[in-house]
Amino acid sequence: MVEERVPESTPQIRRLESTHAQEAGALIANAFQQETLSNTLLDMSYPDAQKRIARLYGAFILGYLAQEQPVLAALTGERLAGVLIGRSPHARTSTLRSVQTLLGNLRNVAGFVPLVRWRKLSIQRAVAPPEHLPKSHYTIDMLGVAPEVQGQGIGRRLLDVFHQIADSDPQASGVYLITADERPRRLYDQEGYQILLRAVTGDVTVYHMFRPAPDASPRP
Repeated sequence: MVEERVPESTPQIRRLESTHAQEAGALIANAFQQETLSNTLLDMSYPDAQKRIARLYGAFILGYLAQEQPVLAALTGERLAGVLIGRSPHARTSTLRSVQTLLGNLRNVAGFVPLVRWRKLSIQRAVAPPEHLPKSHYTIDMLGVAPEVQGQGIGRRLLDVFHQIADSDPQASGVYLITADERPRRLYDQEGYQILLRAVTGDVTVYHMFRPAPDASPRP
C-alpha cells in the first residue's frame, strides 16, 4: 500500500499484545481482501470466508508472539490502525509454547482448510526464498493497514520502526519480504528495498525484495 498523505496524528507504534491478537487478525484479513497472493490461494467467495481467515490470522499472530517475534501495532488513540508481522533471525523459540498455541487453535486452522485452492499451491515455488538471500536477515511476513485509514503514512511508520529494530542489530544483514502487488512494491522501492528475484507463475509475479543493513555492501 503506498502511503502518501500525512496522517492527522502520528500513530503510536509499539509491540502488539496478545490480548489484541484476534483484533489484529481481523485487521490483516480486511486489509488483504484484494491482495494478490491471498486471492490466488484462497476462495474468498466461501461462506464466512473473511471471518475464518481473520480467526486463522489471529492464531497465526499468537504463534509469533509465543516465539517472541517482533509483531508491531500502529495505534491512533486506542484504535488499532495497522499491524506488521515480522521475524527476527534470533528470536527465542519455545517448541512447547508453539505446540500449545497450535493445539489451542486447531478449530481455527480446521475452519481455514476449506478455503484453500489446492490446485493453486504450486505458487509456493514462486514464494520460496531465493538461494542467494543473505543470512541472518529479518523478515516481514505481513503488513496491513485498516482500509479506512490507508494513505495516511501508517504503513510507512510501521516499516520505519521495524527497520530501526533490524538496523540496531549488528548481526543482521538486512530485511527481506515478498509482494505480488505493484503498489506496495513501489513503497518498498522508496524505502530502500532491492529486487532480488522476480518469480512468475501463471499471471502472478512475486517480487522477492531485500533492504540491506546500513553498513552492508549491496547484495547481488
